[in-house]
Amino acid sequence: MLVGPISSSFIMDRASWSLPALRWALDNGIIGAQIVVDVARSIAQAGDDSSIVARLAAVTHAELPEVSEILLEAPLQEGEAELIRRKWVWLVLSWLYEYHRNDGDVLVQIDALYADFGYPQEMVAFGPYAPAYQVKGDPIQQREAVMSEWLRYLTRAGEEFEQRRSS
Repeated sequence: MLVGPISSSFIMDRASWSLPALRWALDNGIIGAQIVVDVARSIAQAGDDSSIVARLAAVTHAELPEVSEILLEAPLQEGEAELIRRKWVWLVLSWLYEYHRNDGDVLVQIDALYADFGYPQEMVAFGPYAPAYQVKGDPIQQREAVMSEWLRYLTRAGEEFEQRRSS
């Protein structure tokens, strides 16, 4: 992932997270073990007293390599992975938009994420093969069109994932 580390506070502020969603993100290199621990501590403070959450919340820095093993106890249910993937695509793109939308190479980062996430349908409107890229003309207008489609996606997906606080 080219976007760099996403802070645990950004992750926790956007939506609630399940252990399978954290496992998926850790397994796919989106977040690190410390983020899992931070989010588990937040989940524990919110009242989840499950044994897996308690174990993750108690992990020390020296024990971070054990996080993957602990998360193996949080299985992904059939069909759950696609929803989780879509949620993480939205979160990563939200973070990129909020903190890097004015960077000159943000569109290059989007192109790389498009490939990293396996060319997801939800990114077609602003990914590297989007119609906005095909229009000949002013590069500034082209960028504005891509940015507009990106923001439109974030708004739609945000309505879905910020409302749905269980996955």
